[in-house]
Amino acid sequence: LHDGVEPQLSLELFGQKLSVPVILGAVAGVKTNRLDDCITEENLLNSWLEGAKIGETLGMTGDGPDPSLYAIAIEASKKYPGVAIPIIKPRPQEEILTRIKEAEEAGAVAVGVDIDAAALIHNVKGLTCQPKTLDQIQKLVESTHLPLVLKGIMTVEDAVAAYHAGVKAIVVSNHGGRALDHCPGTAEVLPEIA
Repeated sequence: LHDGVEPQLSLELFGQKLSVPVILGAVAGVKTNRLDDCITEENLLNSWLEGAKIGETLGMTGDGPDPSLYAIAIEASKKYPGVAIPIIKPRPQEEILTRIKEAEEAGAVAVGVDIDAAALIHNVKGLTCQPKTLDQIQKLVESTHLPLVLKGIMTVEDAVAAYHAGVKAIVVSNHGGRALDHCPGTAEVLPEIA
């Protein structure tokens, strides 16, 4: 029982007013994930960010072993400045720094690294993903004026370390449950991390 007939769901995040506390998750790799030609990567990302803009929220874009995926995400980000949060694979440090600069130039509202992707099979597909040290994360934070997001946090210890490294937001995620066998679900770890 309550008198909250018109709940206020909006919030401010990274200087943007969001209509609801929901951000569209990182997407990339139509051909890798769908294995058909139902939609192009360009159409996917433009629709994704347009939907985020219409919904007055933010949308994450992805990265992958094919370098064109991130390039397409950056081009879509330029069309929707102040809406996109490009998420970068945990590549070698210099490659991440280059991609962060591209995100800045594209008008991204924030930039992130999906550190949980270090366990994926991208190494087999020609992309070198590697775990990141706390020092490396701090250097990424210091390299940009954009807020840095770490996607793939699954423990309280990593959440606290991210905070101390200067990360502005975390995404509790197990990469869709496809990075490591027997990884707990996000719903299992979220309460303790929160």
